Amino acid sequence: MLAKKTIDPFLVVMPLGYGGAHIDGDGIGIAPEGAGRMGGDPDLYKRDLLEDIIPMIEKMYRTIADRTHRAIVGFSLGGGQAGRYGLGNLNMFSYIGIMSAGLGGGTNTEPVKTLAADPKKANEQISLLWIACGRQDFAFNGAKTLSESLKQINIKHSFVETEGEHHWRVWRRYLRDLSPLLFK
Repeated sequence: MLAKKTIDPFLVVMPLGYGGAHIDGDGIGIAPEGAGRMGGDPDLYKRDLLEDIIPMIEKMYRTIADRTHRAIVGFSLGGGQAGRYGLGNLNMFSYIGIMSAGLGGGTNTEPVKTLAADPKKANEQISLLWIACGRQDFAFNGAKTLSESLKQINIKHSFVETEGEHHWRVWRRYLRDLSPLLFK
C-alpha cells in the first residue's frame, strides 16, 4: 500500500481542461477533433474532475475531504469551468475563484439561474466567490456580466477589476491575491 503524501497548506492540481483531449509530444493539450470553439467535451471533463480526479487526490493525499476544505479556481477556460462546476456543485466546493472568464450570459445562465432559486442557501454554502479580470481582457465583459448577475440575485462575491489582458502575468498576480483568502 502506498503511503499518503503530506501536502501543506493545500494541494494544487492543474488537470488538462479538455474532456477527451490528448497530449502531444511537447506536452501541449490538444482538444479532440470536432470539439468546437471551447474545445473538448465539457460533460466528460466535469465527470473526470468530480468522479476521477477529486477521489484520486483524496485517496493519495492527506486531505480533509469535505466541501468546506475544497476550492476550485481557474483562469480562462479553467475559470469558466471553475465557475460552472463550483457554483453548480456547492455540495462539493465552498471556495470558488474565477479569473478572466464569465459564464456566458446573465441571470438565465446556469448555474446563476439555480443560485437565484435560493440565494440565502447559496450564500450559506459559499465561503468565497472571487472573480477577477483585467479591463483589457477579451473576457472582461463576460466577467463583469457575471458579477452584475450575481448582484441582481444577491449572491455575495468579490469582483476584482484590474489593468491587464488575458495573460499569465495577470493571473499570477491574481493567484498571489487569492491564495491567502482560501480556507479562512
